[in-house]
Amino acid sequence: MTRLVNEQRNQIRRAILAEVPKTDYVEQIRKAALKLAVFELPAAAKRLWEDTTTRGLLDTHSIYFNYDTNRRSYAASVSIPGFESRHDAIKRDPEIVELCRLHEEQEDKFTTLDRELRNNLASVNTHEAFVERWPELARFLPDGSEAKVANLPATTALIDGLRAAGLELDKAA
Repeated sequence: MTRLVNEQRNQIRRAILAEVPKTDYVEQIRKAALKLAVFELPAAAKRLWEDTTTRGLLDTHSIYFNYDTNRRSYAASVSIPGFESRHDAIKRDPEIVELCRLHEEQEDKFTTLDRELRNNLASVNTHEAFVERWPELARFLPDGSEAKVANLPATTALIDGLRAAGLELDKAA
């Protein structure tokens, strides 16, 4: 029997999570916030932005997420030198608020899925036990650790949770 060590469990967990579909809400929020920030720029700065040869003179910075878990308020801001240090008008933009909500919801789902993976992977000690318990996940074992796949049903709801998250488990290794 081949022992399953913690580093391999972490590799398996990371590999599984890497294949779960994820929407890049941060990029969508960045684009929407930047569009709103540019719309409110002074005319001279707006001309610099609209000319692609001078756009680089305006430096944009990060989007900041401010989650208040008690009141569920969201905020995003963009920094543009010479135009306020933080552009807070973005806070109330309905599109950005919705994207922030979707981003937080997705992050919560991934956190839950990650926790479930950690707990389930901790319950097996060998490669063979891993494959016996989750034959659909056998392809995620690190290289050189292939075990014989048994056709046994999954013993937990892990597989259903992974499929619900969008992971395709029926494709060949």
